[in-house]
Amino acid sequence: KSTMTKTTPDNDDNDMTTPSRWTQSILPKHETHAHQFLIEHPEYDGRNVRIGILDTGVDPGAIGLQNGTSDGKVKVVDVVDCTGAGDVDVSTKATISITTTNNDGQDCDDSNDTTSNDKKVVVTVKGLSGKTIELNPSWTIADDTVYLGIKAAYDLYPAPLKKRILSQRMKLFNAQQRRKAVEVREQLTALEAELVSSSGKKKSSNNYAEKQKEKEHLEYLLSNTTQAYATVTEFAAYDPGPMLDCVVFHDGVHWRAYIESESSDGMSSNDDEGDDDANKVAMSSNQKVALANYGLFQEYAKGLGTAESMFNYAVNIYDDDNTDTTADKNSNSNNGTTTSASRLILSIVTDAGAHGSHVAGITSAYHNSPDHDLNGVAPGAQIISLKIGDARLGSMETSSAYTRCLLAAIRCRCDVINLSYGEAAALCNTGYHAQLLKELAEVHKCVFVSSAGNNGPGLGTVGAPGGSMEHVIGVGAFVSPGMMHAEYSMIMKDENLANQQEQKQPQYNAFLHGTPYTWSSTGPTHDADFGVDIIAPGGAITSVPNWTLNRSQLMNGTSMSSPNASGCIALLISACKAEGVPYSVNLIKRAVLHTAVRVDGVSILKQGWGMIHVCAAWEYLKKHSAAARSASARSDDDLDCHFRIRVMNNGVVNRGIYHTVGKNDSQNGTNKYNVQIHPTFPSHDTTPEMQTRRIEAEWHVNLVASHDWIICPEHMVLLHGGKSFGLHIVSNHVDLVAGAHVGHVRGFVEDVDGGGSRCLFQVPVTVIVPLAAGNTTMMKDDDDGAVVDIGEVTFEPAQARHYFLTPPSGATWMDVTLTSNNDAAIAEVDGQKQDSSNSNNGMLVLHVLQKLPHTPYRDNECKKYITLSTHTTVVSIPIQSDADTIELCLARYWSAVDTTNVSCKVQYRGIQPSPSNVVLCGASFPSPMQIMVHSAVQDEMLTVNAKLAKWRTPLRPIARGVITKMTNIRDAYPENDVHCRSLHTMVLQYECTLSSSDSFTPRIPALQGYLYEAEMEGQFIICHDSCKKVLGFADAWPSEISCSKAVGTEKGDCKVVLRLQLRHEHVSVLEQFQQLEIWIERKLKDALSLSAYPTHGAAIMANVKGYSDGTNCKQRLKRGKTATVFLAGPNVEKLPKGHKCGDILLGSVTYCSSDANLMGAGKKPGGFPLKYIVGTAPLPEKASTKDDGASEDEEVSAEEKIQEEILKLKCSSLEKLMSSAVKSKETEANEPNAAATEKTEFEVLYEKLVAEHPTHLPLLLIGLKYYDDEKRRADNLARVIQACDNIMSRVDENEMAMHYGVAHDEEDPSVKKKCKDMDEKKVLLVEALARRARAAADAEGDGNVISFEDAMKHLRKWVPDVDSSTKYAVLALEKDRRAQRTGLVLKLLDKLLKTDDATTGSICVLSRKKLWERKIEVLRELQYDHLAELESSRLTSAYPNAYALF
Repeated sequence: KSTMTKTTPDNDDNDMTTPSRWTQSILPKHETHAHQFLIEHPEYDGRNVRIGILDTGVDPGAIGLQNGTSDGKVKVVDVVDCTGAGDVDVSTKATISITTTNNDGQDCDDSNDTTSNDKKVVVTVKGLSGKTIELNPSWTIADDTVYLGIKAAYDLYPAPLKKRILSQRMKLFNAQQRRKAVEVREQLTALEAELVSSSGKKKSSNNYAEKQKEKEHLEYLLSNTTQAYATVTEFAAYDPGPMLDCVVFHDGVHWRAYIESESSDGMSSNDDEGDDDANKVAMSSNQKVALANYGLFQEYAKGLGTAESMFNYAVNIYDDDNTDTTADKNSNSNNGTTTSASRLILSIVTDAGAHGSHVAGITSAYHNSPDHDLNGVAPGAQIISLKIGDARLGSMETSSAYTRCLLAAIRCRCDVINLSYGEAAALCNTGYHAQLLKELAEVHKCVFVSSAGNNGPGLGTVGAPGGSMEHVIGVGAFVSPGMMHAEYSMIMKDENLANQQEQKQPQYNAFLHGTPYTWSSTGPTHDADFGVDIIAPGGAITSVPNWTLNRSQLMNGTSMSSPNASGCIALLISACKAEGVPYSVNLIKRAVLHTAVRVDGVSILKQGWGMIHVCAAWEYLKKHSAAARSASARSDDDLDCHFRIRVMNNGVVNRGIYHTVGKNDSQNGTNKYNVQIHPTFPSHDTTPEMQTRRIEAEWHVNLVASHDWIICPEHMVLLHGGKSFGLHIVSNHVDLVAGAHVGHVRGFVEDVDGGGSRCLFQVPVTVIVPLAAGNTTMMKDDDDGAVVDIGEVTFEPAQARHYFLTPPSGATWMDVTLTSNNDAAIAEVDGQKQDSSNSNNGMLVLHVLQKLPHTPYRDNECKKYITLSTHTTVVSIPIQSDADTIELCLARYWSAVDTTNVSCKVQYRGIQPSPSNVVLCGASFPSPMQIMVHSAVQDEMLTVNAKLAKWRTPLRPIARGVITKMTNIRDAYPENDVHCRSLHTMVLQYECTLSSSDSFTPRIPALQGYLYEAEMEGQFIICHDSCKKVLGFADAWPSEISCSKAVGTEKGDCKVVLRLQLRHEHVSVLEQFQQLEIWIERKLKDALSLSAYPTHGAAIMANVKGYSDGTNCKQRLKRGKTATVFLAGPNVEKLPKGHKCGDILLGSVTYCSSDANLMGAGKKPGGFPLKYIVGTAPLPEKASTKDDGASEDEEVSAEEKIQEEILKLKCSSLEKLMSSAVKSKETEANEPNAAATEKTEFEVLYEKLVAEHPTHLPLLLIGLKYYDDEKRRADNLARVIQACDNIMSRVDENEMAMHYGVAHDEEDPSVKKKCKDMDEKKVLLVEALARRARAAADAEGDGNVISFEDAMKHLRKWVPDVDSSTKYAVLALEKDRRAQRTGLVLKLLDKLLKTDDATTGSICVLSRKKLWERKIEVLRELQYDHLAELESSRLTSAYPNAYALF
């Protein structure tokens, strides 16, 4: 049971750690003595301190954050979206329209008699969505110029908000559908009644046929209006959500932005059934507000997208000339004098989740009363919201956003940074951001606090940067008894009642034991530092954004302990500023760590120095800062000095010692390490004063080891140049039993005033003793193989036990067997029987980890939450071949209230293949690989199961990347940057064609998998379709992206465009990646099974017909024996469609199967890696030489053939000129002043060829297509009809009719040739007839032109199915439009939209976009406004004007 023990004396009353009322633990402050500090120093409550919240974003309107600070200042000073997820390209320039209307909406002019009081100024502009936006007439818009952009609200909404809005919109959509369905059903019922009454009349009459068409029209409308959605998931695939029209302008002083967020698409919540237009509430133009950059006036708006969303947002406006538009008018940046920019970017700043506001609430929420229980730790502190959670990635952070956050924290002068984010890291204290973190501390005096991670209870699970960077304070999570009561409403059996089990009604009291949360991450780090520096309360109920529709919420995690500690540090800095106490980041960190309160019974790896103690830390600061101000206190020069620790061992540099007993131990049991201590003053300060301090620095250090098994010198003289000393680990010491042992060597110096000593540095030491080394009796080696029987273990609540195993050679997995030994697995609560499986009281955590170099712990961990019962649970865990030691951690969940007994046994299993990683090279014939398999642990059943499940294709960029300097202020280093750095970027573009049903994952093996420790400053991928619509995003940890969202991919292929942005400050780094190869990974729809053979001959002859030697490799492999199998690649015809040479198929292979006589899961979980490299394509089949019969051109002379080919070539060349339409030089020379009669080069050449070949129909068709082109036809309809008539006059339709009216002997070459000629003429005739009909429709009103109806009758003679053929879709649409059968028009449009390239090859190619626009027009004609607006939004999102911004 954990209790707190103070490691430093203080004068606090012990009762100060216990809240006087339970509500004080809702947001805990007593555990850290922050509550006591605020009572003693009410004005040191964080005032004059800025805390940077690097998180999902902070809602400035959240309760507790909207009230300001305790001293009346603005709470949220600035909000910055560092991710770019809210960026909108607003470089589209437009001019506003200003009109004056009267109260009736009619335009007024100076001649009107209307008085000025009745006049209204209307300012409008057409947005990129196509809607007309009415602006506030009171705004000052410089030069009447605005800049437009558009953004989908769903791209900004957090997932819970999006789900809520989708649900509301689905309900409203279904209601509007029902209303329209009632109208259509009434019309259809009336029509059916008419048809019934006229049933006795002839059905062949035109009137009856028209009524049937009308019925079909209404039936289709009814099918559209009765379409309703049952689930939000279904509706989400259809609804694009509100589209945000963005308008940016300059008011002569500042840039401002207005976002059209009111619902004008018929999807407002005011549109419930029964409402009419009079009841709808719309915002008037005079109520609309244009926001300036948030940092100027702290303005924000409510209800982004829809009013009911309650989604608050702010804006920042940037341009690309490195102008800071957030600066005030007195700064030397953009002060409002610049009213234009080459490219404007509007940043819509929202939050990507509730997490950030909750974190901000813990640090400094203020509820209008200094002693309010729900106040944050530092209610006087101000907040800088630096959004690192990218909404495009589900609030995942990115490396580039991390850089932007750090740079913004410098610009905003943050005193404290809190980062409640983190990832598992492969390396520590390295990467691009390591130097920036150092500068943040040394140059800018900013304390960086971060969560340690929620990945415990196993060792080595601290995340980055919280546990991996030496300039960061890593915080673990603690839960106190007060928190258990107030936040979790827990009950606890009274431990003083001995006969409680005999009572029918158990008794409970308020005595609970504080403990770190089970999931709170545990050290050490990869480089042997303890990782966790301190602990703080890891749960709170506090502020959340308005969109959650809650004022507060319970959250727990190290994400909550970190801001609690940040708030405590803000109190200390506030006190230092108020009293003029000089401080440095190193001094603050030393004060916090060295005065922390240790929790008894908890490992240092879990708690670091202990619970932060604000009062004791403040006393430390006052004492040592006062000494620093004394001229005689030269020995206190360590107060702003950082002592860097480096331990050298076998060429590896660490921050501590991590020693495993039995691994490279010396023969005498004493293992030697060299420890180096390097004092480092701020590297940027090279002034004579600082150089003098470096020269005079000298510390007389006393070295103290924490345990007898650590041997070190007693004293050391430390100078600025550093000092090293030897440190020995006595691995055979009697105290080093099996388990984890943690110690340290600390360096102390005496205080100048003789008041004691202080610690300068600590060398962490972790020693791991495996079970085999510490207790050999637990290891068995019998007929059942290698077994570790841990036996029965008793667990107290929240207790964790760590066992370290050394797997035997050849083991590839292990089966962990857990059995509950409790007498009953049923808990009794309030007299009712409760199954312990329904609560955390019966929960046990199994956490197995394998520590490998340069590998994050997550890659080799297995964590299971197991509900205890009377049953036995077996968990199979793979063993990495390079793992020397495996940690098996068992922990009782923190909320448990009883002890429990569990038995644990580990049995090693497996077959070891050689090679373990199988790589097969593709070939058109069998190319088997020989694999030796060995069973070293126990008898196993050998059965080979190999499958290929993934397909990777390499891609090269379409062009070398171009490197440019980044000029956006978010990416700019401070002006006084000592290194004069600037960031550069490079965008690489890749293209590929995938199936519309494919999902893919972009892979960059050279870069992905690293974030906080990455050397590349930033990487980000945006995937688009051919229309520039975004399909998905990828970063350091890519996820699967679906092609199904691409435009027009209902069937067929999808062109995918991937754009990769790389960022770094050094151009030379980016130059290495200008032709970077990436991979597209897809899952195979059906995994390819590979065959294994017992012999090489069987593998080679497997595909030979009639040969059968069997493929059965199954056999019982005795312990210590070796067998051989041959694995062959798949047949070429089974490879996925579209494969090419160099593609790679990935999968796994297992060599074991279950057997009735063998225990355990039966095979290695996950199997061994399997790779197949696709080879060259096989040669094509030999072409057929079959004689096709007599040549059709036997009677054609050679000269005629040549002339025919020449004419074909001329026609082909002429077609290539159709699109260019360049004015000919001949026309320029002959008619220089006749602009109206200018002819293009095509027209000149065409007329020449027609004069030479006036009857050549293909040539005449080229001319027809030229004049009927969309760019020219409006002015040339008469010429189009004339060209059609010209073609038709040269075709004898009577002769053609007679030809097709009889059968022909196609065996006769002459007849065959004539049939071919007739077919070609018919095609030309039909093309001319169809184009004439379309031109007639557009030229209606001209008495000299044939009517559309007559033209269609003529066309039907040769194309009976003209109404149903997609080739003539434009004519069918026109026919139904004229008949006012909009339902049939809609039906045909839907048909065309569902078919890829439906009108390709037709007389008028209708692009999908044109069809979509036409559908929207039809819906508006039908007054289906809700459908029209939804389709309009879908169209806008499907066809963006440009690629998405990074």
